[in-house]
Amino acid sequence: MSDDEQERPSGLRAEIARDEIHRIAVSLIDNVERLLLISHEYREVDATTFRHLNLRWYAATQRRLEGMGFKLLTDVEDAALKQGLTDPRTFLRLLVRQGGEVMAACYHPKPRWLLRLLAFVTRVRLRKVVELETEFDDGVFICTTDSSLADEFELPAEIDLEMMPGSPTLEALLARHDERVETYLAQGRGSALKVRSFFDALQAQNRQNALRFKHREEVGLVTLGEITRFLKGNEPKARLVKAEVERILEERQHRG
Repeated sequence: MSDDEQERPSGLRAEIARDEIHRIAVSLIDNVERLLLISHEYREVDATTFRHLNLRWYAATQRRLEGMGFKLLTDVEDAALKQGLTDPRTFLRLLVRQGGEVMAACYHPKPRWLLRLLAFVTRVRLRKVVELETEFDDGVFICTTDSSLADEFELPAEIDLEMMPGSPTLEALLARHDERVETYLAQGRGSALKVRSFFDALQAQNRQNALRFKHREEVGLVTLGEITRFLKGNEPKARLVKAEVERILEERQHRG
C-alpha cells in the first residue's frame, strides 16, 4: 500500500471533523440570531382565542396575584416568535403590583407537536410559568421565576435572574423577589422604576432586549462557556467551534 493510500483515511477523518465543527458553528449562530437577537413585537390579544391553553390556570393565577396586591395590565403575545417552529403558541398575562415596582408575567407555552416532541426527547419540561420583574433606574433588572429550565445562554450582567425550581407557591416566589429587591435597594445603587401601563411594560422589555443585543455583540455572539455547555463539557471541541464561529462572523463582515 502506497503512502498516499495510507494517508487518505486520516485525511478523510480530518475533513469530516472540520465539516462537523462548521455545522455546529452555523447551527449555534442560527439559534442565537433566531432566538436571542430578534426584534420582539408585543401586541395585545384576546385570551379567549387561545383555546388550546389552560385558561383556568391563567384565571386562577390572576386571582391569587390580585389577592397579593396585583392588578391586571393586559394580555399580550410576541408576534416575532410566531414564525415556524419557534412559535410557543401562548400569550403573556401581565399584572402589576400596586405602586408599580413589580410586574408579573404568567404564561403557558404549548408549541406544536414537533417542538413538543423535541422538548420530550431533550427532557425539557414545558410547564406553566410565573415571572416577577423589577427594573431600576441604573439599568439593572431583578427577575425571579418559578421556571426550572436553565438557560444555556448567558444573560447580561444587568439582568439578575433567579430561578426557584420545585414549584414554589406564588407567595414564596413574591417573598423571595421582594427580598432580592430590598437587598439591592439597600446598596443604594438605584431606585425601582414604576410600571403603570402596557406602554411602560413595553418600554421596559425593549430596554431589556437592548441589553441582550449589546451583550451578544460584546461576547462575539456566543461565548466559549456556552459552547462548552452545549457540547456537554468538551472544551477542546468547543474551542474549535468558537474559532469557527469567529471565522464565519469575520467573513460575513468582510462581505459587508
